[in-house]
Amino acid sequence: MLFRRLAALALSARYVHAFSDTSPFFMFSTSELLPSTPQIVPAEVLTKSIISLLSSCLSDTYIIVTQPGVHAEDYSDRYAAPHLRRKVQSEDEAIRSAVSVTDVLASVDTGAIVRSLEEGCGAALLKVDAS
Repeated sequence: MLFRRLAALALSARYVHAFSDTSPFFMFSTSELLPSTPQIVPAEVLTKSIISLLSSCLSDTYIIVTQPGVHAEDYSDRYAAPHLRRKVQSEDEAIRSAVSVTDVLASVDTGAIVRSLEEGCGAALLKVDAS
C-alpha cells in the first residue's frame, strides 16, 4: 500500500515538473478566423498555425504580447486579470473569435509572427516595453 502511494506521488511530481516549462497563450480577433486548439501545444506548432491563420490579413491591427514566466494558474483568480478574463470568456462583444491554450511547451516565436505580418500584410511594428 505504501509503495502504491509513493508511486502515485512520484508520478504526480513528474506530471507537475513536465509542465513547469509551459505558459498560456491567448489570441483574440475581431474577425471570425480562429479555430479551436488543444490545451497542450508545442510552441513551434502553435507559431506555424498562427502565421498561417494571420496570412489572410483580415485585421487592421495586431497586438502581440509576451509575458515570460507566467503560468495558466496566474490567471485562474477572477481578480488577477479581469479584462483578459472577460475576453477569454467571450464577454467582450468586439471579440468575435479567440484562442486560449493553457500550456504552450516552450516559447511562441513572436518574432516570426511579427515578420510574417510585416512582410505579408504590410503591418508596421510598434514595440512597447511595459517592464
